[in-house]
Amino acid sequence: MFNIKRFIQNPVATNLLMTIILLWGTIAWFQIPRETFPEFEFDMINISVVYPGSTPDEIEESIITRIEERISQVSGIDEISSSSQEGIGSVNVKIEPGFDIRRVKDEIETQVGLISTFPRDAEKPSIAQVVRKQPAILVGIHGDLSEDALK
Repeated sequence: MFNIKRFIQNPVATNLLMTIILLWGTIAWFQIPRETFPEFEFDMINISVVYPGSTPDEIEESIITRIEERISQVSGIDEISSSSQEGIGSVNVKIEPGFDIRRVKDEIETQVGLISTFPRDAEKPSIAQVVRKQPAILVGIHGDLSEDALK
């Protein structure tokens, strides 16, 4: 049976335990990730195509519809949403939980790469996984000083 009183009175055992605890703490300190702007991934993929000088209707007809038709066959897609602005079109793809997002992204890249009917002036589609960077802390400083002094 373990006798705590004898353990405390034994300086070798006590110092050994303290050394082990400090060693574990030091190892843990260097393994804890520390980030100013933590990065986290969503289960979303964004496909954007720049088409200079075009209207939102032209982008919808000639780019967005073709992308949506082509990627609708990819397994693992939960939802597809799109938007068109003057000069650029964007398709956001939400991935179903449990699917490997990198595999789905590769399959989407393959399917979009097979589209040969984009307008001549349209740029190559950009396909990327949505990653957000959020600041861990925001600090606001104000006072009756110049901007340089506040910085």
